[in-house]
Amino acid sequence: MIYLRDDQVLVPNTAPSSATTFEWVQVSTGKTLWVHRPGNGVDKVALSKSRAFFAGKAGSVEAVDLADGKVAWKVDLGGRSPMLTTSLKSLRMIRARRSTSA
Repeated sequence: MIYLRDDQVLVPNTAPSSATTFEWVQVSTGKTLWVHRPGNGVDKVALSKSRAFFAGKAGSVEAVDLADGKVAWKVDLGGRSPMLTTSLKSLRMIRARRSTSA
């Protein structure tokens, strides 16, 4: 699946010989802006205006800044498969769960 936002696209690379990586590509130039390799396999992906969210098969969620590809935050939900949507309200709930479980 390809995830498009304006003139940029998030493209998964799921070659059998390597771990899944995601490339953030400028469509008009074809230039790769950054590459991210989420941990523990990816179950779901969502985009907001400024971040990409990767929900792992083992219950982890990573938020990556679209501007530079750096991990903004990461949370482990203890093996539960997270329900991930693009709704910022839902993302705040995931972050609140992380802070109350510590």
